[in-house]
Order: sequence, then structure tokens, then C-alpha cells
Amino acid sequence: MISLQADASQAYHVSTPPPDDDENSISSKSGSSSSSHSSSSSLSTTHKKKKKKGNRKKKHRSKSPTLAVDKKVSKLLTRLSKAATLFQLSKLKTDNNPRTWRDHYLAWIECLRDVLRTQHETIRLLDKYPKLPAIIKPTTNQALGNFFRAYSTPEVKSMLNGIDPSNGLLILEQLQQISASVTTTDRMIAYQRWFDLAMHTRESILGFIRRHRKTLQALADVSLDYDLPTEFEQMQVFLRKVTTSNPNNSDLPQLAS
Repeated sequence: MISLQADASQAYHVSTPPPDDDENSISSKSGSSSSSHSSSSSLSTTHKKKKKKGNRKKKHRSKSPTLAVDKKVSKLLTRLSKAATLFQLSKLKTDNNPRTWRDHYLAWIECLRDVLRTQHETIRLLDKYPKLPAIIKPTTNQALGNFFRAYSTPEVKSMLNGIDPSNGLLILEQLQQISASVTTTDRMIAYQRWFDLAMHTRESILGFIRRHRKTLQALADVSLDYDLPTEFEQMQVFLRKVTTSNPNNSDLPQLAS
């Protein structure tokens, strides 16, 4: 009986095998795979974050040049506006009389010259006026375009339609053409009308003087002061017209005296 129990216990110990190494290896592999998976997922997450940060930096860099240009334009425009207030630069306006319109423009351009001389970017802009520089810095050109439009009346702005608001040189050239330019043909026509003016047969001296003054004023409206005939030349032409048109006029002796 004792021997049977001993044999049975011995058989039990023999039949119960120890834990297999393969199971340990499988568990260790599963642990290592899970750890490797977690580490790879963390790496991918970190890579994505870095990629997002890189994209943000690229977007910020792409916007920075435009922001820098706008900042330069805004600063120059602010400085020009302060100088314009200091020199009391008025807005450029139009007038039905070409001579008055041109006088407004010439006064405006002279005050503008003082304003532009206060800034190093525009100090030489009008040195050779009416000839303008062929090219200037884009930021300066853009600031001048905004500045010229700001100091123009709505009537003048309407004449600048179709011109790029950021092209200051082109705007100034257009203002010069519409405000201060009179063609040679305009001057020749006005001069010819004044020179050919004749006194009517039954016209009084006073009536002819009025017509003569109007014709002479029309010539002055399309001419500069140094282009006009001198007072002596005007008087000679006037007397010639009176004596040749109506030599028997009763007002001639009174006019001669």
C-alpha cells in the first residue's frame, strides 16, 4: 500500500512538466511588442506636432514680408501727414477758370515740395520738377499714392479713376497734366484771337475796351506771366486796332489825351 502511494506520487511528479520556455518567450515578445508599439506611436505623435509647428512657422514667414511692407508704407504716410499739417498743405481743387485752376495747382505743388523735403525718402522727388524720377522705391511710391489722393478733393479724385492708387509717380504726373498743362495750340489760338480782334464801325471805345480786356484775359488764362505781351506791346496793339478800324471815331481825341 505504501509502495503504491509512493509510485503514484512519483508518477504525478513525472507527469507534471515544468513551465515551458516558449511561453516565457511569447509573453516577453508580447510585452516588448506592446512597448515598441507605444514608443512608435509616441514618436509619430511627436513628429506630427513638429510638422504642425513647422507649417505654422512657414505660414508666419510667408506673411511677414507683406506685413513689413505695409508697416513701412504706414510709417511714411504718417510722417508725411504730420509734415502736411505743419506746412498747412490744403487739398488740391479744380476751378472753371483754367488760369485759376493752374494757380491753385502751382501753389499746392510749392507747398508739397516743402512737405516732401522733410523726409529722406522723398527729399529729392521734386528737385527737377516738372520732370519726375523714372523710378522710386515701391514702398515710397505706394505711400505717395495714398498721400496724394488724401490731399485731393473728390472732383480731382474722380479724374484719377483708372490709375493704380499705389502708383504715386503716375498720380502726380496725371495731376500735372490735368491741372497745369496747356498745349501750345491753346496758346496760339488765344493769341491769334487777341491779335485779330477788331473794333466795329459803330462800336464805342468803352465797348471795345471791354472786349479787348476779355480777349487778353483769355490769353492770360492759357499762358504763363512771362509768355504774355508786355504792357507796352498791349497798348500798341490796342491803339492800332482802334485807329485802323474806325479812324473817324469821335472818342479818339479823348482817348489820345
